[in-house]
Amino acid sequence: MTDTAGVPGKGSAGHERREVDVVVSGARSYPVVIGSGVVAELASWLPEGTARVAVVTQSGIRVQVDPGVAFETYLIGHGEEHKCMSTVEDLCSRWSEDGLTRGDCVLAVGGGMVTDVAGFAASVYHRGIPVIHVATTLLAQIDAAIGGKTGVNLPQGKNLVGTFWQPSAVLCDTDTLDTLPPREWRCGLGELAKYHWLGGGRLDELPLVERIARCVGVKAGFVASDEREAGRRALLNYGHTLAHALEIAGGHELRHGEAVGLGLLFAAELARALGRIDAAAVAEHRRVVGGYGLPMRIPDGTDVGSLVPLMFRDKKAIGGLTFVLDGPGGCRGGSRRRSGGGRGDSGGCPMSSAVPMVLLLSGPNLNLSGQREPEIYGSATLDDLVEAATDEAAALGMEVQHLHSNHEGDLVDAIQAARAETAGIVINAGALSHYSWAIHDALAAFAGPVVELHLSNPGAREAFRHESVVTPVATAVIAGLGAAGYPLAMRAMAGLLAATF
Repeated sequence: MTDTAGVPGKGSAGHERREVDVVVSGARSYPVVIGSGVVAELASWLPEGTARVAVVTQSGIRVQVDPGVAFETYLIGHGEEHKCMSTVEDLCSRWSEDGLTRGDCVLAVGGGMVTDVAGFAASVYHRGIPVIHVATTLLAQIDAAIGGKTGVNLPQGKNLVGTFWQPSAVLCDTDTLDTLPPREWRCGLGELAKYHWLGGGRLDELPLVERIARCVGVKAGFVASDEREAGRRALLNYGHTLAHALEIAGGHELRHGEAVGLGLLFAAELARALGRIDAAAVAEHRRVVGGYGLPMRIPDGTDVGSLVPLMFRDKKAIGGLTFVLDGPGGCRGGSRRRSGGGRGDSGGCPMSSAVPMVLLLSGPNLNLSGQREPEIYGSATLDDLVEAATDEAAALGMEVQHLHSNHEGDLVDAIQAARAETAGIVINAGALSHYSWAIHDALAAFAGPVVELHLSNPGAREAFRHESVVTPVATAVIAGLGAAGYPLAMRAMAGLLAATF
């Protein structure tokens, strides 16, 4: 990767300009040109011998291009519903009807959706023809148009069908950003935010051209070392596991960058719950995401219970959920290294494919379930209850570690040990719920969500059972549902883990 400022003979005089080379397999490379007015350079970047250009764009994109050869414009629809296989088929059919050949070139003019769709179509038409991206949104300039990933959606998830097809060049004309609607600008800022933890540093302190060039340079480094996302490049998906689930769950009402911002907050909270970072690093995530004007909470009405199953279907989920998590040791692909906190902008993002672990605690006399007062507690044994919880958790992409003890100290020890490895706790402390301040204090020191669970309804029983010292430190309480409360507690935990931020 090289970064050249003010290359002679290219770009408008007096304007800041950057050119970053993206090196790919076989020692090939292509330029990413960043600056004001660089779209005027288009003709000079066409592959040698190009006779015609197929311009793929959308209505409303008012960027004028002159490739210097004959060209035809092909419009695609707006919205994620048009980022689909039928759009690719339509493009390829129209190109075939118009006689486009391998000696011609596709020009994608637009944001990430245009570059994804046009790049995919170019990669499969005649088994691959050249493509150049003129990126007109911030999101496309810093991410979507860089690195050769193309793709379209299926009803089951985002970008599940695609190819790796490197462009011949990418032009990032910053003049095109002047007319972006505020929400589209924020969408790009959400994607930009992730680069703070991938080596970009305090990007919010840089001027625009330098900020874009810094992001492109970071991504170029990942692409050079892992073009086809076999390892380290997957770190670029920081914040995306939950983001894609939120987009699908909300019918794509939430824009991609907005969802990524929320995904970054979730990843930070998960990293803290797993002991990878401290509260200061989480606060830095909040500072960056909030400072870019992005949403800080998931939208009202989101079915949080659906998010874990959706994350489990993410294309990165191989043998379990895969998260990229912050840590202070620098970015190392596939690293499972753990350590303490640190400032986010000096840290890195080890990738973790560990499934979230939930600790299920059963207190005194729960071992007598099914035998003791079945008219109150039901006929299910403790093994039945644990099995129901474990099966539900597995379906939601979580693992369960169960401990039963009739002794208060054992439960306190387990809660304290959980601070290092466990994402959440589900606890039925039995009678200890009503008076064990030691359990209360241990749970209060646990950073993750806590679900308090009772087989019976304590409020409908003896007066001494009406108060629980666990409830004040619990995130949610499920009581009076008998055996059905155990799988429900796991669904509640899955939703809480997805909404911790």
